[in-house]
Amino acid sequence: MRSQSTPTRASNGWLRRRSTASRWPANVPFLEKMKMASTVARLKKDLEARGECVKTANAATGWFAVYPATWLKRTERARRDGRKGPNLVVCRTTSEDPRDHYVIPYSVARKLLVDDTLTTSTIDGSRRWNLTLKNGKLHVSHRVGKVDVTKHRGARLLGEGPKVGIPAATDGTLSGSPRLRVAHATPREKALQGQPTAGAGFGRSEENRKIEEAAVNLVCERYRREGWRVESVEELRYGYDLHCVRDGEEAHVEVKGVAGVERRFVITAGELRCAHEDDLYVLALVTSALSSGPVLELLPAVAFRKAFTFVPIQYWAVASEKDGCAAEVRNKGAASERGQSAVWAKPAASRSGRGR
Repeated sequence: MRSQSTPTRASNGWLRRRSTASRWPANVPFLEKMKMASTVARLKKDLEARGECVKTANAATGWFAVYPATWLKRTERARRDGRKGPNLVVCRTTSEDPRDHYVIPYSVARKLLVDDTLTTSTIDGSRRWNLTLKNGKLHVSHRVGKVDVTKHRGARLLGEGPKVGIPAATDGTLSGSPRLRVAHATPREKALQGQPTAGAGFGRSEENRKIEEAAVNLVCERYRREGWRVESVEELRYGYDLHCVRDGEEAHVEVKGVAGVERRFVITAGELRCAHEDDLYVLALVTSALSSGPVLELLPAVAFRKAFTFVPIQYWAVASEKDGCAAEVRNKGAASERGQSAVWAKPAASRSGRGR
């Protein structure tokens, strides 16, 4: 039986009918699906508070808009946390999958959200970017072509814990980078419990400089040989050493060199934060860096976080507010958002040695 309704007049003059009863029964299957909680919707306020640009795309057309003022506000907030800018997080208005979202890195979004692609409204003169995201392809008005963002679907959101058990690729290699196997601990490495004696933050400064130089040269040579354009950005303190680009692909490579065979090294708090927040992050680990047969391993961010455990080895002592004699010790590797404190990265298989 149809529900009763009464005619009313909308503000634009059109007649509309307002139902006096619920139009749909509560048990309609597709309504139950619409009620499924989206991960992005649940975390939206927190994401925006931390500087992410969160948008909801129309389920049918994939359309959504970004306003310059909002983008600028999110960019300023993200940079206060030491990031280069906000990720563009896009979810759909309705979906059966709570992780049906895309976390498009700032490095990709910033190339699309430029003055040349702004659209001016013919109604109120406001300016905005009109974008469409369908089937993993992102398009912005006034720009030719689409950007494939398929690999960013369902990606980890800022503030979420790292995902466990996600391989870099089905064949154990890193897609879009030199073909090297993702690192796994060898039986010998599992048995080793001591800290490295040289390279990656240990040993004499002159020797460390030679190890680092050899490691960077090896990584640059490998990437360039496979057609990548490599630029050193170490002095900019982004949290990685090399910016690599090839045919629309991009990689943010942090290089670590070790003199011996042990896969252990020092990583700063800023570098570790980058490994958690940057989807384009790649760790390039060179062992036996000064030998005639150095070994290069490339690990994407997820594989790196899974393969290693991180142990703080340096602390920040701050004078207590109560008196000038006492000191408050803060773990810079885990609690502090500032500074470049040291954290010791060692293979996850060695966790039995934690606390020694």
